Amino acid sequence: MTIWDYLTKGIPQDNIRKDDDGLTTLYVPKPEHEMGGTELSMWDMHLPGTKTLNNETAVMKLSDDVIERMKKSQIRLPKGGIKEMDLLEPKWPYYMIRGKSIEQDQVKMILKEELPLFPNKQCAESPCGRLYTETIGYVLSKEYHFGGWLWDTGEIGGNMYSEIEFPEYYDFMPRWIKLALKYPFLDMVIAYTNYDQLPCYLCPVALYYDSWLAVDNYKRKGNEELAHKCLMIAKKYKAVIDGTWDDGTWNDSDNDWSWWQFPCRRELIGECSDHFKILHDYRWSVGKDSKQDYDAEYFWIVDVPQIYMDVVLTLRIKDGNIDVITGDEAKQVFKDYNERYHFADPRRYSYMAEEFFEKARIGEKMLKECMEECGMDVEKSMQALAEKDDIKLEWM
Repeated sequence: MTIWDYLTKGIPQDNIRKDDDGLTTLYVPKPEHEMGGTELSMWDMHLPGTKTLNNETAVMKLSDDVIERMKKSQIRLPKGGIKEMDLLEPKWPYYMIRGKSIEQDQVKMILKEELPLFPNKQCAESPCGRLYTETIGYVLSKEYHFGGWLWDTGEIGGNMYSEIEFPEYYDFMPRWIKLALKYPFLDMVIAYTNYDQLPCYLCPVALYYDSWLAVDNYKRKGNEELAHKCLMIAKKYKAVIDGTWDDGTWNDSDNDWSWWQFPCRRELIGECSDHFKILHDYRWSVGKDSKQDYDAEYFWIVDVPQIYMDVVLTLRIKDGNIDVITGDEAKQVFKDYNERYHFADPRRYSYMAEEFFEKARIGEKMLKECMEECGMDVEKSMQALAEKDDIKLEWM
């Protein structure tokens, strides 16, 4: 169905009125699903200029252009609708974005429209306003905490986690609908998992290599006692990986590792081990040993082909339309996009990609070109960004 039909299906026709000023006014009742559920209404879109009366009715004024855009774009739902079981469970769900590269002028269009540093008049006229930061990603080099997916090369790809705690369907869906409406040239998928922030949380392979880093760290500091303790921990996780953790050698009543015995999990071991060894070597090459640093990098950077098995919900944006895909099809659609548009270097998916490469996703050349096209004083604007600590000039 069209996005217009989908968002207005709960609004009585008497509440949609054409005004003398050429705009259409909508009186949108407060939806019953506000405390959860799988429905969506115009109320959830939070479009610019929306006013709420007594927290019961939202009043919206939409132009013909906005309405036509919504009537042209389609939203496709799973057969039988979306079930509660198809939605996300974690506090901060981990998700992955893959997509077809876009042109340089399209990258600039997105930047000038979405970054607050650009005084773009089009933003005020946009039917959706500026997108939430999470939707467009953190594109400046100091804002990497939650990750980003847009690169100045036009490439699309990134792994991140939601800023919204325990997001409901009406929390995240409107954001991606707006993205589809604003930029119909995008061809990309957003694949959500039921991981909470980190895809390898408590994974034995992750903890094994994590423990070995701690061994190296303590030996370098001359603390042989803690180094030996971490070595014993590493051996325990190696036993988990080898499948011998329950042979009576290890007293590990706090953890049930039986899930690791399933074939779909065990086949990840080789891939994961290779990636963690790369990371182990990388940490030594740059001489960093802060546990907080390498924990974040380890957990964020794992990128194995089998990750698609843990996808529970995939949103596909293409030609201004959005598909909501669940079940096995959600896994397959992400797998296809991941194989088709995969980065050769998996470190580029990390939310700390800037630190790995000491290079921003959106570089100085692209930013300056956008500033010039907006009539801004380039040098003063770049310096202001640096002074506000919004960018790291040496990475630009």
